[in-house]
Amino acid sequence: MRAHSHSVRTPARTYALAAAAFLFGALAAHAAAAKPLRLCNETSHVLMVALAIDGNDKSRSYGWLRLWPGSCDRPDVPWGKGDAVFVHASSHRAHAGTVLLFEGRERFCIQPPPVEFTIQGRRDCNARALMSADFAAVQLDSSRPVVNFVATENYSQRRARIAGAQRLLGDIGRSRGRIDGFASKQTMAGLNQFRKAAGLAVRRLVYEEDLQALLTAADNLRAGRGLDVCNDTPRMIWAALGQVRADDFESQGWLKVQSGACVKAINEALEGRYYFVYGESRRSESLEAADGFERTRRYWGGDFGLCVKPTRFVIKGRENCAARGFREIKFLRLDTGRAVKWEYRFTP
Repeated sequence: MRAHSHSVRTPARTYALAAAAFLFGALAAHAAAAKPLRLCNETSHVLMVALAIDGNDKSRSYGWLRLWPGSCDRPDVPWGKGDAVFVHASSHRAHAGTVLLFEGRERFCIQPPPVEFTIQGRRDCNARALMSADFAAVQLDSSRPVVNFVATENYSQRRARIAGAQRLLGDIGRSRGRIDGFASKQTMAGLNQFRKAAGLAVRRLVYEEDLQALLTAADNLRAGRGLDVCNDTPRMIWAALGQVRADDFESQGWLKVQSGACVKAINEALEGRYYFVYGESRRSESLEAADGFERTRRYWGGDFGLCVKPTRFVIKGRENCAARGFREIKFLRLDTGRAVKWEYRFTP
């Protein structure tokens, strides 16, 4: 923990295996007055950050702020005396692999990133067709409060910027080297090749302009790979996915899949054969169905148990769900035949 800062760390495991939810572990503190909050990203991921305010009988949540690796920003979110402030963050959708979550224990409503939102109230998220997520409390007892999102590797801001370029180069298939935050010859050669192809200046350091171009290139690759879930029903569906990663099972959710839409569930070329999907249509004021199910839940699943929780989640392992504070539900097993891209459709 640094002086006058609130550091958010991942568990002691390699980033490639990072799958479980990461807890902040700080206590809520009420602001004596509105103070500027500084958010700093010391990870190799582009982060999407949401904030929530709770106080004076009013709760509000705001998102999303994009935070580049190795950079800091001040969110334009107002709070006042007696308010408590909370934060939730996840890796950008363009990154391949496991979604990285920073979360806590306070539930607020959100829209799925990158949809911008300002939401009044923290109750009945699903009934309002909103996602729910677990936010962590921010310490505001310093004159200059800071939240540092910190990687297991404990990067400096400069190394985080280089590591961000390394991760994004890997996301677009231009590098398979280590993500270590050091500007090796291999890293800079890969970055300079990308710069020349993208019409960017070749320079010694990594700049935000480079990360922006890399992120756009990575996001453009999403359509041609991975697993999509599509909704052919008249109802909005909340979906969860499961897969085998690093010799263990991993489940993640929830995905908001509107009627007639498709959502990217896994953003990387499929390497395994079997994947798992679950869907649930929950009560929503905006949904009306002629089949008489508008006030009930409907499920799409199978017989393979995986762990879930009511809010946004990434969970490693399928054993002892209840003992770990989760719930076990039955997923449908998909046989993709080792295709690099697959589509599953929820049908009425």
